[in-house]
Amino acid sequence: MEETEKTARLKKLVDFVSEQLTSGVIPKSTALKLVEAAREKAERIVPEDMELYDLIYGNRFKRLIEQFILE
Repeated sequence: MEETEKTARLKKLVDFVSEQLTSGVIPKSTALKLVEAAREKAERIVPEDMELYDLIYGNRFKRLIEQFILE
């Protein structure tokens, strides 16, 4: 897979998860499962960059859950 295609797939995945989290209509347990599933998919797309993924998107998703998802 080309880098451009990897980047596009990862962006689409992250955008989808971010939209779901900011909607505020899913329970926290579902949000956490969604984030974990996204990480697993990202690992298949960019296995060599998971440390960077966790650093950037792990923190982003955590912040979005704290901000938009009710307990």
